[in-house]
Amino acid sequence: MVSRLTREGDTGRDDRARSGQKAKAYALRLLAMQDRTAKELEAKLERKGFPEEVIGKILEDMTTLGYLNDERLAQRFAENGAEGRGLGPRRVRAELARRGVPGDVIEQAVCRVYEGDREGVLAIALARKWVERRQGLGDEGVARRRLYGFLARRGFSPDVIERALREALD
Repeated sequence: MVSRLTREGDTGRDDRARSGQKAKAYALRLLAMQDRTAKELEAKLERKGFPEEVIGKILEDMTTLGYLNDERLAQRFAENGAEGRGLGPRRVRAELARRGVPGDVIEQAVCRVYEGDREGVLAIALARKWVERRQGLGDEGVARRRLYGFLARRGFSPDVIERALREALD
């Protein structure tokens, strides 16, 4: 009877160990494909049905190893958003918040990337490019509204948009 109880206890421990190994392998596969926030990785592991204590351990291990770093992800995302995708700080903030990055981390990344007048310079460059591609739009009021909407959807603030409109359309 004692050996049977011992074996059952060992089996439970073995199942937890196997679950931990599977969770770690899954987390590593996910992080190898792309950077993810701690919240995103946690959600993926939860959807796979891993136990809460295993998920907590995996998140801790991935953070300790440097594979999971919300600060680094936010900084890269903000830089790529500004340079590569032409996004304004409002859009970058919204997308990082949607991905579960803490607010203070978002603010640090956005402030570093959009320091000085980078938002204005970027908005003006995008506005000029937009105008060049749409030569002969006709009605200036229509062009102005469309360009305003384009820049607003990109995440630029209203005062920066107004300045970009003056620069690009006048």
